[in-house]
Amino acid sequence: MRIATLTRRSGAAACALLLIPVLAASAAAGPTISATGGTPQSATVSTAFKHTLTARVLGAKGNPRVGLLVTFTSPATGASVTFANGRTSWTHKTGKKGYVRVAATANATAGTVKVTANLHTGPLPHPATFNLTNTP
Repeated sequence: MRIATLTRRSGAAACALLLIPVLAASAAAGPTISATGGTPQSATVSTAFKHTLTARVLGAKGNPRVGLLVTFTSPATGASVTFANGRTSWTHKTGKKGYVRVAATANATAGTVKVTANLHTGPLPHPATFNLTNTP
């Protein structure tokens, strides 16, 4: 916590004590990515998931990062998803307010699927994770 004082200049002087949280560690942490939509959810095998997978990238001070490439990755074998390109990975730029969205389709194998989203260049240590289920 950081302590700040506020003084009123007109009339009688008054003093207030404000407690302001300080996130010192985040200043050096760099950007973060998080899953903000589309998790958890399920879809019948070989059909599209109802909700897009949505991730958001924020800078060290909590500001949205626009124009960064984010890659969504699904398992190459077993229960998985495919994206619009027919593959198990998809790369797209973050848009306004740092969001990036992608539609996904369940493959023909039933099971649980973990999709991750991370920066395309210079991956972060903690990617966004989407928990999906392909149902028979």
